[in-house]
Amino acid sequence: MKTKFTTVFFLALIFLFSSCKKEVVDEPLAETTPVFRADGTIGGNSFSMIAGKNNFFMNTMSSTIDGVDFFFGSLSDGITELEMGIYDGKIDFTGSSLPQDLPEYGSVAMNPSQPLVFLSKDLFPNKMLIEEIIWYVDDLFVGVNSISLNKPGKFNVCAVVTFNDGSSSMLCNEMIVGFSKNAIGQVRHLLTPNGNLQTWIEEGQVPVQSVKWFVDGVFIIDAMNLERSINEENHLVTAEINFSNGVKRTKSVLIDGSNNGYFIDDFSFFENNSNTIHWDFNTSISLKINGKQYLSKTAPNQNSTVHVTDIVYYGKNANGNAVFKISADVLCNLKEVGTNVILPFNCSTVFGIEID
Repeated sequence: MKTKFTTVFFLALIFLFSSCKKEVVDEPLAETTPVFRADGTIGGNSFSMIAGKNNFFMNTMSSTIDGVDFFFGSLSDGITELEMGIYDGKIDFTGSSLPQDLPEYGSVAMNPSQPLVFLSKDLFPNKMLIEEIIWYVDDLFVGVNSISLNKPGKFNVCAVVTFNDGSSSMLCNEMIVGFSKNAIGQVRHLLTPNGNLQTWIEEGQVPVQSVKWFVDGVFIIDAMNLERSINEENHLVTAEINFSNGVKRTKSVLIDGSNNGYFIDDFSFFENNSNTIHWDFNTSISLKINGKQYLSKTAPNQNSTVHVTDIVYYGKNANGNAVFKISADVLCNLKEVGTNVILPFNCSTVFGIEID
């Protein structure tokens, strides 16, 4: 997905890729000097890359990594390449948070040294009735009974639960791991012996503003609580929750209509107890230089800094999506791929991102 900038149009023509589609800024912009560049040092050795000079070209792209939008730019001459990108933040809100919420000071994303969240059948409130749980993450089998999620992202987690009476049920829920949760809540339920179901949201510090309730995929009511009679079958109850600060989450619980305890709670109690690693608006860096590749994620970067000095609107692509030019100063460590060599890295760069 690398395409040379065409200097006939202007020295730093952006090529944008989104969902594997090429999108080109369709109108030349009034720039008389190269726009996109990176200048810095790696292990004390200096480098300079300028789009439109010495065969360097730049691509700007966006992709989704583990359910989170990632916006990145790449400066390359086909041999030397610097790729820098920013993860979206505030992902429990609707839509992208860039560029308006991009902080002036950020840090570099670093791979967690320990699992971020632990999911186990022994942590369910009705664990004595559960024989086995088969876990899936984004439709991939990941383990039986107890699993760990080891990387940040927004995942679709499914549990296929076999109870001690031989029956089996499945429940899926979205889980946010390694990113900030700006509001928390959990679907709670009570089923009386006569089949009267009551459901509500147990909230944290941020109040719930409204809830849309669905039973077995059918919309029932827009209200803080749901009360209705159900039969003895299993029923999927889903809550679309709007919090007062703008956070929107969807959570589900599987109800055992026979009231024998064969229910599956929503997974919020796992998510809310996950480790407090936040990749919101963090930067990821890859550098290829002198025949070697270096990554920021695998290096110790607890003290890294990313200082965004400027972010300005640059133009629109052929699909009408906005392109922004970001200027930033980065100080971090990079680790050579395949070795334990860690080198200090600093860079001042300007790159473009596409935001829908």
